[in-house]
Amino acid sequence: MIRRLIAALAVCAGFGLAGAALAQKTAPAPAPSATSAPVVAVQALPAAIGPFSRFGQVTDYEALPNGAGLGASVEYRDAADGAIATVYIYTARMSGLRDGADAPEVQAQLQAAGRDMYAAGPRRGYELMGEGAMRPVTGRNDQPAMRCTHFMLRRQSGGELDSYACVGVLNGRFLKLRLTFGGGAQARSEDRALAFGRGVVAALGG
Repeated sequence: MIRRLIAALAVCAGFGLAGAALAQKTAPAPAPSATSAPVVAVQALPAAIGPFSRFGQVTDYEALPNGAGLGASVEYRDAADGAIATVYIYTARMSGLRDGADAPEVQAQLQAAGRDMYAAGPRRGYELMGEGAMRPVTGRNDQPAMRCTHFMLRRQSGGELDSYACVGVLNGRFLKLRLTFGGGAQARSEDRALAFGRGVVAALGG
């Protein structure tokens, strides 16, 4: 009787160890902390966010000469229609940033993204036709996590594009998104941009 009891306990212990090992393998990785380097946070993003899949390698701008504060980025693409989304995490050499979308530094970074769009147009073969406000990317408790702007582009070769820039602060660092979709269905592309943004914010613990 004692031998049977000992054998039963050993089997239960074995199942317990196996279950613990399985849980360790399947548990999601924790979101990077606010003290981790931007490149670590970018590398920890999932391979897919909605219909978008990671495309290419992470770029660590901090490792480049004069790259301090520029952070890191990674690109995602939707294979269905070629839509592109790029995620940037950086500090701009600022500290003490307040999480959310309402800090004046967020507005300044969003305006800088707009200036970059205008400046890059001739080099990248498009003309910026206009811009407009749009809904924010929301995070926990449906609170605004990122402020966004919609840019209307026209290719020099013909055709229109809808492009979006979103900026917020998460874990004390800037989180910026750039997304570009084929033109003609702005309402739908805005929904897709916001859904991608919510997925990124959630993946980073926001």
